[in-house]
Amino acid sequence: MTTMELNLRKEYLYDLIKGMDEERLSKVETYIKRLCSPTSKKATNYPWTPSVEELESMIAESEENYEKGLYIEEEEMNKFFESMR
Repeated sequence: MTTMELNLRKEYLYDLIKGMDEERLSKVETYIKRLCSPTSKKATNYPWTPSVEELESMIAESEENYEKGLYIEEEEMNKFFESMR
C-alpha cells in the first residue's frame, strides 16, 4: 500500500469519526485504545481471533449440523432478511 493510499484511508476514517454521535465515538475510542494498548497479550486486526482448536470445533459442529439437515439454504436466508426490512 502506498503512502497516499494509507493517508486516504486515514482521512476516510477521520471523516467517519467526525460524523459519529457520542455513544458510537465512545465505543470506537475504547476499541482503539484496547487495540493499541502495549499491555495487550497479542495485537490483532480483529476483535476476536479464534484459536485453532476453536476453529476446528466450529467446523466439526457445522459438519455435524449439515449431516443432520440443521442448516438454512442461502435463498431461505435471503427471504428471511428481506422480511425483516
